[in-house]
Amino acid sequence: MHAIRFPWSVVVLVACSLCALPAVAGDSPGPGTSPAGLPAGAGDKAAYATWNANGERWVYGVELRDAASGRLLSSASRTHPWTSQSMGWRGYGAAYLPSNGIRIPERVGVSWWFDPDAARRRDPATRQGPYVIGLRGRLGARALAAAAGGARRYMLEIGVGAGVVPPVLRWHLRDRHAVPPGSVVERGGDEVDWRPTSWR
Repeated sequence: MHAIRFPWSVVVLVACSLCALPAVAGDSPGPGTSPAGLPAGAGDKAAYATWNANGERWVYGVELRDAASGRLLSSASRTHPWTSQSMGWRGYGAAYLPSNGIRIPERVGVSWWFDPDAARRRDPATRQGPYVIGLRGRLGARALAAAAGGARRYMLEIGVGAGVVPPVLRWHLRDRHAVPPGSVVERGGDEVDWRPTSWR
């Protein structure tokens, strides 16, 4: 019943179980502690996604990382150019719960390649970025409180658009108690032609 009424929550729960701790060397916390040595539960509830804000070129090997620690927050092997007919950015990326001990970073860095072969080789000469942008300070107070509280009612979804400089930040807060359930109740970042069915 919940999967029918709240499809966004099902996606988030699946993402939490599969992607809560991206496979990056040295990133996994020990039992009962966060990567910073804090007690488990000291993190924020948030989901991160990358998307392509470039309307003309594909992007490859996109990585979104905490600018201070280097922790991988989200990645995408390839993403097609954004078009006016597309649905735009959606926040179905890697999700973290407070129990993961991952705080929303003050700043994040995003990098990518325009060439698929260079991305496979991880060629440093043609790598774009990482370009660093502020994150935590650009989120609304309600969104931050919801992320810190970790309540099942809310999900804060954060998306960073690669392919352009500076990268494009979007975020939105979903509420299970909204009408209809799971609707976006607060949003922010760099917005262009926002529509209820699109984030770009």
